[in-house]
Amino acid sequence: MQTKIKEWTMANTIEECVSRYWDREFVVMAGYDRDDCGRQRLPSWGKSSITYGEAEMGSSAVAKYITISPHIRSRSNDVVAIFMPSSCEFVVALFGLIRCGVRAALVNTSLRGNSLVHALTSALVEKQVDSNDDDNNNSEINCEYDCTDKKSPATVVRIVLVSPDLKPVLDSLKATGQLPSNLAIVECGLGCELDCWTETKRFAYLEGGSRYQQQQQKSIASRWDDTCLYIYTSGTTGLPKASKLNHMRIWSAGCATNKVCRLRPSDRLYCPLPLYHSSGLILGLGACLQRGCVAVIRSKFSVKNFSRDVISHRCTSVQYIGEMARYLVEAPFNKLDSEIRLRFAFGNGMPSEIWKTFKIRYNIEKINEFYASTEGNVNLFNNTGMAPGACGIVPIGLGWIYPIGIFRYDTTTGELIRNEITGLCVPASPNEPGELLGLIKQNDPSRRFDGYTDGAATRSKVVNNVCKPGDTYFRSGDLLRQDRCGFLYFCDRVGETFRWKGENVSTSEVSRALLEYSDDVKIMGTTKIMNRQAYFSEAVVYGVEVAGHPGRAGMATAVLRRNDVGDDSKCVWQNSLWHSLQVELPRYAQPLFIRIVNEIEKTETQKYKKKILQDESFLNCGTDEIYFRDDSAKTFMLMNDTIKNEVLIGKRRV
Repeated sequence: MQTKIKEWTMANTIEECVSRYWDREFVVMAGYDRDDCGRQRLPSWGKSSITYGEAEMGSSAVAKYITISPHIRSRSNDVVAIFMPSSCEFVVALFGLIRCGVRAALVNTSLRGNSLVHALTSALVEKQVDSNDDDNNNSEINCEYDCTDKKSPATVVRIVLVSPDLKPVLDSLKATGQLPSNLAIVECGLGCELDCWTETKRFAYLEGGSRYQQQQQKSIASRWDDTCLYIYTSGTTGLPKASKLNHMRIWSAGCATNKVCRLRPSDRLYCPLPLYHSSGLILGLGACLQRGCVAVIRSKFSVKNFSRDVISHRCTSVQYIGEMARYLVEAPFNKLDSEIRLRFAFGNGMPSEIWKTFKIRYNIEKINEFYASTEGNVNLFNNTGMAPGACGIVPIGLGWIYPIGIFRYDTTTGELIRNEITGLCVPASPNEPGELLGLIKQNDPSRRFDGYTDGAATRSKVVNNVCKPGDTYFRSGDLLRQDRCGFLYFCDRVGETFRWKGENVSTSEVSRALLEYSDDVKIMGTTKIMNRQAYFSEAVVYGVEVAGHPGRAGMATAVLRRNDVGDDSKCVWQNSLWHSLQVELPRYAQPLFIRIVNEIEKTETQKYKKKILQDESFLNCGTDEIYFRDDSAKTFMLMNDTIKNEVLIGKRRV
């Protein structure tokens, strides 16, 4: 058992697995563009497939480069970021960093502007909680539980491994002084500064050519509970938060996929999810690594090419998110769909109304739905083939075996409801939505909560005195319900984050982008200076439901600074705001609707009455002007009845 071997790390698992499956195919890239003759056209910097042995050799080259190169020599516990799309190079780069004991920060390739700068700098600094801060004296979070990693030094990214297509993004930020001048930006790929494939040609092979001789780079990470990866999530702080994942958590997540899906060595898993997220990397690729399967990776999901990819690569299973399944079901029928035969589909967020249609259309034997979060300690699975839409099952009365629970939550105050006599949290009734909580035990690998690099952000996810005095639970921030048979269903997110296009969107981050927006906007690398005064004096962001689409689309209610920019400001801001948001926010986080008002209603404590605005959505706004983000026209268009109806019937793209 790995937990009994204190010095065990993921480097040991990688070396053991690649040795066992050396000659097998490991990663195959799907979805490259095709030329006019229908031939596959590969990017000049990437490989189309690798075996387990090639992954080992390539990762050794990365480890050697990181630890020996004189200008970037790294030591144990240094942080090296990977800013690359899903690719063979991403896989070997990550394995190489794990082998040499540095911590890998997996940066979302959609991040731009301040969000990207934050992810590479201050997001990774270990921030302690100030005990004198009044905000931290709340009895619910000021508990004895201490989730701060005492062994983690305050550090930032020293090196970024980047693909050639994304290097200009970092170069521009460095040129403007937004990134540190001593940050090493290293291109990774065929013919690049770090060419792990050319380096492997220097290795001496044994007689059969199936093994190689070299002094392997050994991991100098000391324990299974040390931080291995940083994966970013959106949170209430307004900018990406770095979640800490230790070696045991990564290993056990891959094991869970193996057990739930009953993976076979002959399986070929189609994964169109990004590897910088935990689902694609840990649950998908990590499970294939442990079982010796083939991971068919697509750097960007495509509805048009889904069936072709699955058939041409002989996939036996697919990994999904709910939005992906909806896009596939709503797409015109493809004659290749009927040729698909899948042993299982594995993912999360599958709506019940899509479940059966998706299963039948693509001939899927079983859909395995799960619920999990990158940083949390609550993991649920529904591999029963029953209860479409259920993300897990915990039989009623057996909560003591798996200590999680759904507790009543006040959507107005944002607090858990407590019993007036005992002061403990009140369990939700069957089919009543409530917040999902999980018991924390730091000495139990399955119940640990390592949190984020920001101590305050970590403590905000912890609540005590839940079921009994002195206990400590993790707050998922999600509303779920449990039926009388024990099946659990996802309802919604709580707090300052909503989900859209399969991503978590921080309302604070979007508000910041709107409030900082002015005509001093960078467009295509140039700066057009017209007016440095911000257009909006106030802005509040929230998610609203759009018929026919899962999750919530972004909507903002804003107050124009009319007195400062003049009466003609209304006909100026729409175009430049659209361009500004392309620089500052990924597409899924950009607000779809903007409501212009003269004043935003507040409470007596000067908090915005967001619940009222959310209920009014974009449908019941009276005489207020509503603008719709039209990406085809590259502007925000004043919404009329025609646009509104097209959105409601699904005719206009959102």
